[in-house]
Amino acid sequence: MHDCAPVHGDISVLENIFDALDEGLLVIDSANRVACTNNHLRHLFGIVHDTSAGTDADRFIFQTLMPRISGEPGRTEFAAILSNRVPAADFLCTVRLSDGGEGRFHCSCRVVHAGKFRGSRIIRFSPDMGLVPAFKIQPYNYGRGMDGAKRRRIEEILSESEERYRFLVENLNEGIALVDREGVVVFANQRAAEIVDYPITRTIGAPISKFIDEVNVRCLEGYLQDPGQGGRVIFEIDLIRGDGSCIHTLIATTPIIDAGGTCRGFLAGIQDITLLKQMEAQLRESEEKYRSLVELSAEATLIHQNGIITYINPAGRRLLGAQDPGAIVGKKILDFIHPEFQDLVISFTTKDLQGEETPLIELPIRRLDGTTIFIEGRGTRTHFAGKPAIQTIARDITHRKQAEEQLQARNRHLLLLNRIIGTSASTHLPGELLETALNQTLDLLDYDGGAIYCLDSNRGKAALRCWRNMPDACSGLIETTLGTTFSDAITVGFSCYLERDRDRDATDSHLLKEFGFATLACIPLIVESNIAGVLLVGSKERGSFADDERAILGAVGREIGISILRGMLYQRLEAANREANLYLDILTH
Repeated sequence: MHDCAPVHGDISVLENIFDALDEGLLVIDSANRVACTNNHLRHLFGIVHDTSAGTDADRFIFQTLMPRISGEPGRTEFAAILSNRVPAADFLCTVRLSDGGEGRFHCSCRVVHAGKFRGSRIIRFSPDMGLVPAFKIQPYNYGRGMDGAKRRRIEEILSESEERYRFLVENLNEGIALVDREGVVVFANQRAAEIVDYPITRTIGAPISKFIDEVNVRCLEGYLQDPGQGGRVIFEIDLIRGDGSCIHTLIATTPIIDAGGTCRGFLAGIQDITLLKQMEAQLRESEEKYRSLVELSAEATLIHQNGIITYINPAGRRLLGAQDPGAIVGKKILDFIHPEFQDLVISFTTKDLQGEETPLIELPIRRLDGTTIFIEGRGTRTHFAGKPAIQTIARDITHRKQAEEQLQARNRHLLLLNRIIGTSASTHLPGELLETALNQTLDLLDYDGGAIYCLDSNRGKAALRCWRNMPDACSGLIETTLGTTFSDAITVGFSCYLERDRDRDATDSHLLKEFGFATLACIPLIVESNIAGVLLVGSKERGSFADDERAILGAVGREIGISILRGMLYQRLEAANREANLYLDILTH
């Protein structure tokens, strides 16, 4: 016999039905008390004297059922059921049987959502027929030796039980249907009729071909005729509704096998997944749009996880000089970052992963061919393959940086000329003017050394007026060079240049080594069409003079020449003033 709580009279009337079930049954009321256990459950868990009715369900399960369940998964599922974290559950668990062996059982938990048993939970233990044999409990012959009153009472109980089961089936959010071997619907609940948009009267008795297109009908008819091993099969299939539209469904079918092992039909559970399919389509469309946007973007986009590049778009491949993604994907992101900026990139990556917004940064990177370019970019947190990652968007700003450097160079050039002009206007002493002009030229144009020589018209030689960072031992060599290599600057007023990158095979290339420079320029200082001297400047790092450098050096030479002329005119004016004053003194005396 079962054991039922006296306070649940409606459940106690089902005692014979519960005991006749070939599965263990535990009913828990809405107050979390054990309302009922049947014979099969007690036999399964070896409960001899059961006094569980009315006791706390948590205590009963933890003290009586849990010790007999082997393995952590089953216990975890039970804990989730007791904590009400899941409204329903289906799982397999291993139970230590009363004879010392073990058996696999399918455990299911359902909550009653309506009626007088609302809030109650029903937990069932059904043998997993593919793994362990079902328990064989001797059936009770209810018709033998019964009087008419008791038989009528059993019939009433059966009728009430059927009504309750029908109530549960009709109120499920899942369509339920029974289909015979010929493919005819012999039962359907209200939800199944709503899914196919037909009345119940037109749904029951209709062939499945009424709701499915020809291709899928042939597939299902083949399954109906040959269900295989009799296991559960899930189909994703489109059903034709009464208005002619299609609806996406997920159908799970289970064969109904009689005692002789013959398949009599199929139980089908039907779920409307149209909304899910629409969401999947929208997600795919969104992903395709995003991928098209990224793939066709002119800006480089790459994704890296744990410092390893996992994706790069075509613009990114062009930026790094790669022909295919395989040359980039799988490499470390820091392999492409200039060493001076790697700590900054690591810091920004950490902030990006924490969800902080980081600013745009400009930094140099190394391409696959070893060249360096400048980029401007920013990273942001994303997910790739289900794990946190960093998506970086960058653009090549090398041309912009070059333009900025050229602009800065021109500004330095203008500043240099303005300072030379200002110096020539503020002083009329030739020595001070030339020394200031040389220092300003070396500082603003970033040269390593230089000198200014003035021609002595009386002796026909070049005399050193000022110099800086020029080796003392090269003084005589410079004077010799002015007469040979740089003779054009002295005689015809042409600027002369010695450059390591361009004059490696020239006969005068050895002079650069002797001077200790990589480049050396000789700029004539012209005063009233006459050559008054030369400006020498040299660099240890630059291999050649750019065109704009040559232009500014020529302008500097002309401005120094003008300053020299201004000083000469001032000296002539002073001499004239002295002569005038002397003449006036003579006249007055």
